[in-house]
Amino acid sequence: MKRLAFVALCLLVAFGTSPVLAANDLPRTGSRVPAIILPDVAGHPRRLTEFKNRPLVLFFFCGCPPCHACARLWADVQQAGEISRGRSVTGPQTVAVFLGDAEAARRFASETGLDPAQTLLLTDPSDRTGQRFGVIQCPRVFVLDAGGRLTYTNSENNSGTDSPRLSAAALVSRTLTAWRHLPTAPASKVSAARMVP
Repeated sequence: MKRLAFVALCLLVAFGTSPVLAANDLPRTGSRVPAIILPDVAGHPRRLTEFKNRPLVLFFFCGCPPCHACARLWADVQQAGEISRGRSVTGPQTVAVFLGDAEAARRFASETGLDPAQTLLLTDPSDRTGQRFGVIQCPRVFVLDAGGRLTYTNSENNSGTDSPRLSAAALVSRTLTAWRHLPTAPASKVSAARMVP
């Protein structure tokens, strides 16, 4: 019994504690997503709050073949100018959280063609952020409006609409559709505009 307790303690120390979130603690459509503070590929800490009052597409990639396929298609969308259409863009509107170190993340971005001017690439080797978002399978995507609220995700656990096993083409298509349906003004301006008679 003491040996089992010792092994459990060693595993806890080695892998750290990862919060196990109940289903109702995961981001849901209409709710704000958990805060993110992760290093970019240069090692600088970055936050989602940098995108305040801007819509955002948040991807979680691990580097597997489905992640590559999805990222390649998203890179095509970026290069076609679909992300900035009808919006004034002052920086990246795609954040990609990569399950790995900076070197692997850079290699993934290079292999898939993600546009560095339109994509903020973050690293999460411990997958703690992915766990906070309920990411079990990849690729995962979250579309956030200018107020930081979740409007679309590809998981039944979070939105109740899609299977997490969508093909890369279907996932990118649905993400782009959700993106196009976002209001172009920040949420506070949209609300104020609706109140004017």
